[in-house]
Amino acid sequence: MGKLRRAAETFGLLARAEGDTPTGGSGVTPPARSAVAVVTPDMAVTLSDVFRGLQVIGTAAGQLTVDHYRGDVPSVRPHALVRRPSTLMSARQFYEQATLDLATCGNAYWRRLRGPMTGDVVDLQLLRPAEVGVAEHPDTGRVEYWHRGQKLPDGELRHLKLLPRTGYPLGLGPIQAAQVELQGTLEARDYSSTWLSTTDVPTGVLTTDQPLTPDQAKGYKTIWRGDGEEYANGHGIRVLGQGLKYTPLQISPKDAQFLETRQFNKAQLADLLGIPLSLLHASIAGASQTYQNVEQEWIAFVRFTLMQYLVRIEDALSEELPHGNTARFNVDGLLRTDTKTRYESHEIGLRAGFLTVPEVRSIEGLPPLTDAQLAELTPTTTTPEGIAA
Repeated sequence: MGKLRRAAETFGLLARAEGDTPTGGSGVTPPARSAVAVVTPDMAVTLSDVFRGLQVIGTAAGQLTVDHYRGDVPSVRPHALVRRPSTLMSARQFYEQATLDLATCGNAYWRRLRGPMTGDVVDLQLLRPAEVGVAEHPDTGRVEYWHRGQKLPDGELRHLKLLPRTGYPLGLGPIQAAQVELQGTLEARDYSSTWLSTTDVPTGVLTTDQPLTPDQAKGYKTIWRGDGEEYANGHGIRVLGQGLKYTPLQISPKDAQFLETRQFNKAQLADLLGIPLSLLHASIAGASQTYQNVEQEWIAFVRFTLMQYLVRIEDALSEELPHGNTARFNVDGLLRTDTKTRYESHEIGLRAGFLTVPEVRSIEGLPPLTDAQLAELTPTTTTPEGIAA
């Protein structure tokens, strides 16, 4: 069991305990601030495609608004926690950072601050995942939390998991789940970046049809490379005998940059993060990119990638609101098509009667109409004689 536990701790499947000192007689020791991983989030974001993918996810979440519902009815004045969950940052920053914590670490932690009079949650503080320890009590099975080595009181922390799994106290994120792929991508990048300067492949070959002793070969090599003081001012001119000819080895940029490997890694990382290749400024060889299929890719990104993060935040935030109240991200803006198609859809809704002009203006972010403008839009009825009623 010891070896299995250590292996699970290594890959972030189980929080580790550090030290042997009990904390307050709780029966457990505080876990490490972060699980040991082959590729840490800090290492992963040095890959340009991972950085770009996380940037897309964070930016998409940060630009969304959150609506407050009482039952199924939108609230005219949203709850203070919806308008600004944390006093330390704007709502946009809070939602973006919470999303990125889930994307990079698989877990996000909100510390609840309560009002002195009512005890209601009035503020949420994001804690750095690397500074939070998580462990199950060996007797009760209750999950306990530490922040910077200090045990937190029960109920003070809300824990969001990107991919929750039964029996595991920690959630799983894409970086933690794909250690082998990320390690291979990092190694390929580092190898290709130093290949031209450190490779053992020669830049050229000296050949002759005459026999050469090892000392002669070494001497001609020294002459050609210009080693030694006597060649310091040779200005690149080399004079050789013995019928020697120099043949440079030409390496194509395609081979030198490992384009196929890099393209494969880009596609692999896009798949890992659930990002369309078009959002990583890449394409698959032989695949055609049209406006229609790119648009469908983006819609699929919202539905099947971004929503995985948003529903975690929606559920957690809704549980902090009074009973019967919920918070929902408004993703209509991200699902919008081009302007012409959108206006045609509005026209269909207006003709069918399930949309009104004020509703359409609200969807488009336009200011409300005045009473006079609304009166002009109200249709009049006429009598059979053609006189307005």
